[in-house]
Amino acid sequence: MISSNQEMIEYLESNGVLKSLRLKSALEYADRKKFVVSHYKDSAYFDFPIEITGGQTISQPSTVAFMLELLDVKNGNNVLDIGAGSGWVSVILSKLVGQNGKVYAFEINKRIGKIGQQNINQFARNNIYYEVIDAKQKWQNYLPYDRIHSAAAFARIPEDLLNTLVINGIIIAPTQDGFIRKITRLNKNNFHEKRFYGFSFVPFHN
Repeated sequence: MISSNQEMIEYLESNGVLKSLRLKSALEYADRKKFVVSHYKDSAYFDFPIEITGGQTISQPSTVAFMLELLDVKNGNNVLDIGAGSGWVSVILSKLVGQNGKVYAFEINKRIGKIGQQNINQFARNNIYYEVIDAKQKWQNYLPYDRIHSAAAFARIPEDLLNTLVINGIIIAPTQDGFIRKITRLNKNNFHEKRFYGFSFVPFHN
């Protein structure tokens, strides 16, 4: 049984999904238990999704580590976080970008967004902008992005979202066919995509 944040991190390292020291440090800072609702606190460090409310979940730690290793966030990056939910990944991202970077986090569900905002407020991170709103209404406002993370599964990743990326920018996003996609912008008109199969996410609101 995994009973502490440190044990969870050691588990992720032993499984090979957590590799970088920067991400390890961010996970140490953003203790998952602080983002889990009270009646699930005893399960906070287990490697499975945990319900926030209304059937929506905080993603399992191994999936989060896998996606953020692929995202390869740098200090000073401008990052978009779609489907920010509990705020856990937003706080991890805020540590990775540092004080010179910025995280723009959006959650469409008002009930979950209230929880997410309260969770983020525990950390007093001044480089996170968290808003309860449909991300589609806002992602054009803060571009360009060096990195984009989505916890909501798109039917198809929108072209206008891809075009918010800088050259060499990266988006990590699931799609409803069960893939996590890593898309890197090579130049103005060309993108490179890798697919990773075997994941399930809440659908993006269309």
